[in-house]
Amino acid sequence: MTPVILSGGSGTRLWPVSRASYPKQFCDFFEGSFLGNTIGRLKELGDVYILTTQSMATLTRRAVNRDALKDENVLLEPMGKNTGPAIALLCHVLAQRGKLDEIVGVFPSDHLIADEDVFKRAVKLAAEVAGQGYVVTLGVTPNSPSTGYGYIEVTGDQVAASPGLAAMKVHGFREKPNLTTAQEYVRSGRHFWNAGMFMFRVRDMIGHFQNFQPQIWAGISAIQPDLSNLEHNYARVDSISIDYAIMEKLDRQACVPCDMGWSDVGSWDEMARLSDESGSVRSQSRAKVFTTDASNNYVFSVPNKVIGLIDVTDLIVVDTPDALLVVRKGSSQKVKDLVDNLRQAGMPEVTEHPGQG
Repeated sequence: MTPVILSGGSGTRLWPVSRASYPKQFCDFFEGSFLGNTIGRLKELGDVYILTTQSMATLTRRAVNRDALKDENVLLEPMGKNTGPAIALLCHVLAQRGKLDEIVGVFPSDHLIADEDVFKRAVKLAAEVAGQGYVVTLGVTPNSPSTGYGYIEVTGDQVAASPGLAAMKVHGFREKPNLTTAQEYVRSGRHFWNAGMFMFRVRDMIGHFQNFQPQIWAGISAIQPDLSNLEHNYARVDSISIDYAIMEKLDRQACVPCDMGWSDVGSWDEMARLSDESGSVRSQSRAKVFTTDASNNYVFSVPNKVIGLIDVTDLIVVDTPDALLVVRKGSSQKVKDLVDNLRQAGMPEVTEHPGQG
């Protein structure tokens, strides 16, 4: 199979460490960057491709050089158009390279997977089912009634199985629910978080674009093999997610539910939770934290700095050379609003780290 990493994002939810010009997937939050760790766990599955935007080309090529990936395996979108056109472009390029019958696995660049053995076994089963003509998602077993993720609902029909895993037919995709609905989903045992990981045969996905998104496919399929008209054609296609464009319209679709220690690490609250709960995850924060009558606080410091906390609880403190974030635990989703305010004020710290400009 061919594993493909989708590497995009604006880098706002983990500000001030992650920024627009140096987003989350390139940051060393744990042992190595998210992108580097993703490449590492996918390399044994096949010849890794990376699909990213032109604006991320330099950072991506540095990662490619470090991990000895092929330069021709880096595909650059001229501009971000969401995951639908990105997958269409990928399929078009692979078809031009004689890979119409290749099984492709698509994975985000900036997620954490603690149990890589379960992940790889789930990918293997999903790839086998994709060979039967299904588009197959990896469903994450929910550990809480989260309202922040979309869900995949499965039926009771099993397509294939391997020890400890089963591929189930998909009943449908469900939007991010309210809390009551999320609680019902978890109780049902038939709903799994949609982590944006899926497998398909190139030929089959091209057929789905031809059937469900003929205008997008017309624009993408007209791109020349040398990509000389890529920017012109890409600018004309609609921006749409692969879920809306294709996945929600499919009948022949399966899901492999699994508990692989997954997190999208989408907020500082999630970073703090992982630090507290997962012994296998080690934060790269180099803060020397000293406390007096302070408890349940989380500190992440990029420089090697001494930080003191007195008479405070439930705080998240993030320190970088040019910016400091202090937020109450449970409120870190508001970081995006703060970044919007900083952007409107014209603050360069939104986009760049010192010395980047």
